[in-house]
Amino acid sequence: MKVSHSILVARSSVRETVHAIIRQVYFKGHSSNAISFDDSDTLLLKLGLDSLEIIQIVVAIEKAFKISIDDEELQTANFKTVGSLTQWVQMLLHKTKR
Repeated sequence: MKVSHSILVARSSVRETVHAIIRQVYFKGHSSNAISFDDSDTLLLKLGLDSLEIIQIVVAIEKAFKISIDDEELQTANFKTVGSLTQWVQMLLHKTKR
């Protein structure tokens, strides 16, 4: 993983940012004006996000946290739920601090 800028982000801030990114991508592709979700909700089933929207989320995460994510790091398990995505981002940020 290449890191363009190392940052320290509090867990709550990471969670809030990931949630904001999901909302932003969701509103671009869906007609609903409101969405409610929590960390246990699945990205594909509950939110109905498709593979292109998942890639948009990855790109937005890279920009928001100033990190570069290698293709090898894109594992299906990391995108199962909103919570697993948040934990994965926290792990990536932890790696950048080293």
